[in-house]
Amino acid sequence: MTELEVIAKNILGLKQLLRVAWEDLGSTHLGLSERREIRSQMRRAAADLHHALQDFQDEHDRLRKLHAEKCEKEAPRRVKLRLVD
Repeated sequence: MTELEVIAKNILGLKQLLRVAWEDLGSTHLGLSERREIRSQMRRAAADLHHALQDFQDEHDRLRKLHAEKCEKEAPRRVKLRLVD
């Protein structure tokens, strides 16, 4: 698994965790302390998600830059021909 795939999997897991937490907050059976704990977990998950998204973007930018450098090295050089009288 590549670094991007690992980060993407982590992002999906955090999104799922937040989705479930929102559903749990909608429950009428929760007490005040349980709601407070869920909101606290949601804040931590949201911060982790923000960092994971930033890591994903940084890794994507790094790979794109490497690919551009590789293509630049492999590209055939253009030869300019001139007609001389």
